[in-house]
Amino acid sequence: TLEEIARVQRETAWIICPHTAVGTSFARPLPKTDAATIVLATAHAAKFPEIIEQAIGERVDVPRRTGDTVSRDEVFDIVPAEAGPVRAAISAAALAQT
Repeated sequence: TLEEIARVQRETAWIICPHTAVGTSFARPLPKTDAATIVLATAHAAKFPEIIEQAIGERVDVPRRTGDTVSRDEVFDIVPAEAGPVRAAISAAALAQT
């Protein structure tokens, strides 16, 4: 996971969280096809300061836009592990942000 975080940062300049790194490391060796492979980021890297510092040698600040979110209660939905319900949940969340 540390190496994957560092690799993504080197390749893209993005700093990903450890959970997202698990997804990208799983997706990386998948066969190349015309279909897109999508990995959803699960958290901001600043949520894991010690791990990120180990991986890339620097601390990541919590973005100003997140403000007090780290002190708020976690809110989540349980969605069936099927493409249709996941797609609908993502669409609903995106529409709620607009």
